[in-house]
Amino acid sequence: MKVLVEAPDDETATATLLQVGRVGNVRSTPLRAFGREEMDRIIAKATG
Repeated sequence: MKVLVEAPDDETATATLLQVGRVGNVRSTPLRAFGREEMDRIIAKATG
């Protein structure tokens, strides 16, 4: 099963995953997603 979680910031997301992980039967692999504006800036940096 895969679950998508949105949080207001990285710290909140990580804290939530740590709380869920304490149960012991859940594994997580956090992946950072970028918004449109963030991705535009990243592409601009990559293309010079």
